[in-house]
Amino acid sequence: MMPLKPGLQHSVVWSRLRAVWPAALMACGLWLFAPVAGQASTAQQTDPKVIFQILASELALQQGEIGLAASTYLALAEQTQDPVVAERATQLALVIRAPKQALAAARIWLAGKPQDANAQESVDVLSLLLGYEHDLTDRLLKRRQGLTTPQELEAFYERLSGLVMRASDPKKALAILTRVSEREPQHTRLLYAKAMLHEKLKEHGPAEAALRLLVSRTPEDADALNALGYSLADQNRQLPEALTLLEKAHRLKPEDGHILDSMGWVYYRLGHLDKARDFLQKAFMRMPDAEVAAHLGEVLWTSNQANEALIIWRHGRAANPQNPLLLETMRRFGVSIE
Repeated sequence: MMPLKPGLQHSVVWSRLRAVWPAALMACGLWLFAPVAGQASTAQQTDPKVIFQILASELALQQGEIGLAASTYLALAEQTQDPVVAERATQLALVIRAPKQALAAARIWLAGKPQDANAQESVDVLSLLLGYEHDLTDRLLKRRQGLTTPQELEAFYERLSGLVMRASDPKKALAILTRVSEREPQHTRLLYAKAMLHEKLKEHGPAEAALRLLVSRTPEDADALNALGYSLADQNRQLPEALTLLEKAHRLKPEDGHILDSMGWVYYRLGHLDKARDFLQKAFMRMPDAEVAAHLGEVLWTSNQANEALIIWRHGRAANPQNPLLLETMRRFGVSIE
């Protein structure tokens, strides 16, 4: 299995978009967001109307009226252009799943605090989510032009890779990545993301080329070794090389669930069903998701353990009912699980 590399997984605003919902927020007593009445700029604190609006918004939050509070904070941010108020408006808009409202607030936040990494990330992710690729690309290019040191470039491309990997459309994401990195199209920090985007588009040749270049530059990178080895195994070709790559990845990260899954899959392709089952069972214990379930279920089914395979596939359906790999695997074997 090819996961996002650890450096590409972190995203403050993305985690809020996916994980923070109103019911959970209320259950936590709204602890995620501290009141801003004492944090707004000094100029705004002297305006009684502004203080009243902030307090009214906080009261609305305490009463569970998150939508009203979010709208009030956005209006106040537009009125005052205060970055602290705008940050609050962004957070609340994310909670009620209002990305356009969140982006409007995040732009004010960023204008007031242009060096704030969280503000920048919020604007970038929300622009990507809403399909404003041209605006996003232009801003990224402008930011790239201001970089002067290798360290700045490394950090910029790491963040860019993490950003585009979260796009729903890999073709558009690849276009953004290619355009922004036109000066350094083969920068090491970009290669993994490029490979994953090509894989999503079923463009195995460019994906393999990017991964081979990455492995040649970073031969001790377990994630890169795993990605290349798994890709070869999944295409059922160059299996001895795939096994060599994955064995090295396994030595570097012996407990990693993704690598254990890949080890099981390459052994399955090689016809070693017992070894495949052992690795995949270990992977499933650490990471009981739909893709590992698809692989383990296939090995069990092929090993004449149909009942065990059905149990595993049911677990996979419970974890992710629409996972394409799991659905395709069950269709191949004529299995329907509701």
